[in-house]
Amino acid sequence: MGVSAGSTISELLRCSRFDVLPLDGIEDEVREHLATDVKVTVAASPRKGLEATLELSERLAAAGYPVVPHLFTFNEVGSTERWRRRTLSRLTHR
Repeated sequence: MGVSAGSTISELLRCSRFDVLPLDGIEDEVREHLATDVKVTVAASPRKGLEATLELSERLAAAGYPVVPHLFTFNEVGSTERWRRRTLSRLTHR
């Protein structure tokens, strides 16, 4: 018995991560179109900064989504060890 393309696509989508940017209205879009068992990655926006990524990640996690924030700015100049520890603590304690 063959596997249909539709069922293959459905399975791939169930296993996918959805990458979003912390843009206006994105939280509502995620809640409207994705089930809470779908992993969401939140990209860091150079214009909005890491804070927008962390805030959206926290709100989506509080809504029940498994969330992975992108932290590319962790090694930027000015990121102190204290800031890194505080940020990691923030991400690991809900």
